[in-house]
Amino acid sequence: MSDIIERILERRKEEQQIKCPYCETIQPNDDYQYPVTYHGDDGPIEWECAECEKKFYVEEYVERSYSVGKYLDKIGFVRNEVEDDNER
Repeated sequence: MSDIIERILERRKEEQQIKCPYCETIQPNDDYQYPVTYHGDDGPIEWECAECEKKFYVEEYVERSYSVGKYLDKIGFVRNEVEDDNER
């Protein structure tokens, strides 16, 4: 079982690294300098390999997830709908 977990964690780690498409060197991310885009507006970002110095592009993909819950009143009962606390 732990072997499966290790493989999953390694795969996730690889997905979060930027690897040069020319020399396959993993790019350093010492100070979290990997590019971050917001809402996909920035498009591809030009990157220069730290090893072979060739330029390539990096495009970031973000996956979102959501959680939901029910509102509780002050004593812990589930409210049927959202109410203003001042009404109680």
